[in-house]
Amino acid sequence: MLFNSIEFLVFFLLFFAAFFLLKSGLLQLWLIAAASLYFYSAWNPWYVLLLVTTCAIAYLAQAQRIRMGLSIAALLGLLFFFKYYNFFASQLAALGVGLADLSALQIVLPVGISFYVFHAISLIVDRNRGVVPECRFMPLVSYVAFFPLLVAGPIVRAHVLIPQFQTKRIFNSYMFRSGMILFAAGMFKKLVIADNVGAFVDSVYESAGATTAANHIVAFYFYAIQIYYDFCGYSEMAIGIARTLGYRLPANFARPYLSASITEFWRRWHISLSSWLRLYLYIPLGGNRKGEIRTYINLALVMLLGGLWHGAAWTFVFWGGIHGLALAVERAMEYAPASRWGRRLGIFITFHLVCIAWVFFRAPDFAVAAAYFRGMTDWDSILTITTKFTVFRGFALVALFLLIEHFVQVRTFLRLRKPAMLLGVGAAYAAIFLLFGNFSAHPFIYFQF
Repeated sequence: MLFNSIEFLVFFLLFFAAFFLLKSGLLQLWLIAAASLYFYSAWNPWYVLLLVTTCAIAYLAQAQRIRMGLSIAALLGLLFFFKYYNFFASQLAALGVGLADLSALQIVLPVGISFYVFHAISLIVDRNRGVVPECRFMPLVSYVAFFPLLVAGPIVRAHVLIPQFQTKRIFNSYMFRSGMILFAAGMFKKLVIADNVGAFVDSVYESAGATTAANHIVAFYFYAIQIYYDFCGYSEMAIGIARTLGYRLPANFARPYLSASITEFWRRWHISLSSWLRLYLYIPLGGNRKGEIRTYINLALVMLLGGLWHGAAWTFVFWGGIHGLALAVERAMEYAPASRWGRRLGIFITFHLVCIAWVFFRAPDFAVAAAYFRGMTDWDSILTITTKFTVFRGFALVALFLLIEHFVQVRTFLRLRKPAMLLGVGAAYAAIFLLFGNFSAHPFIYFQF
């Protein structure tokens, strides 16, 4: 069930009306749990059992009925089996190791499993550390399975969200308006920006190495735009939905392409994941407390695992390795540009390094990635763009949105009070949306993770 579908609109309107009619916070949580299970069943009803199992493990662990290590191992076991079994079975079969039938069992990846398993693990660890007190079953289920965050995050820590679930939500017009504005902005980023440039990107990757160099170069930059606005758009839609219900969630992006280093990039990109990896993986591994060499190893290991978290393919591991190596080099050099021109150069270098890494992230395998880079160096076709109008429209839409985003913030819209101004802004948004929106129902990129 996509946020940008009629099916979700009907679902949410019914949920929203019922949510604020309920007279107690506990009943609201029961409704959240039921709605979240229904929302998840829209992809595969059988995998609701997996989501319920995850919630049960988290509940038993946080109530200290099973040991933390055992519960985390069980959750990681579920994640490994459903997300990585096919990958590792095929690798072993290719090497002639193990049973011949290992690769015959093809497991369908449950949508969002990486996100709700990480939610459950963070709850268990924070409960063990004393960061959050033991909570009842319904707040816990609502936290792990909250439908706006269920399939692509953001990954919100338990101490941020669970206390909000323990208080009845009352309709707040300010929260509702700001949530709707965030949702509309996210929808714009997804349908008008990401899906339009993404159509061109897909066509180039499908013919990597066999189309013009100009097409490869344009798609090289367009994919950076696509993945940012696709994922940032989803995050803002999820945060906006939660806000209309009265729940405040932290931002997941902070203009990451203005980062002057890879270190800064990971403070601005997918903030919830980078924070999770730092708190629950990097620090437990020793962080930077056990010497320089160990710090570099920890950085590389965390990013390699972060790459593997994104997908069961060596290209994702390599993508993580590029970022891990860059983080280690920056730390060794104590690289932190402070001057104006130093930051500008740093932004230019960082952005292009990120774009190079995105090729491995987007390509299905190394052969396609290699063909893509070869295609960028075909100097005979460096000026030949096969679909000029599509490219021009893509750049124009991005430029328009960057202009709007730079000068207009959410609080700007919240200050609008006069009906004429509200109507004018709404009409302008609707016109751009209807004229340039891509309504072919492209799934969000991070649904596959």
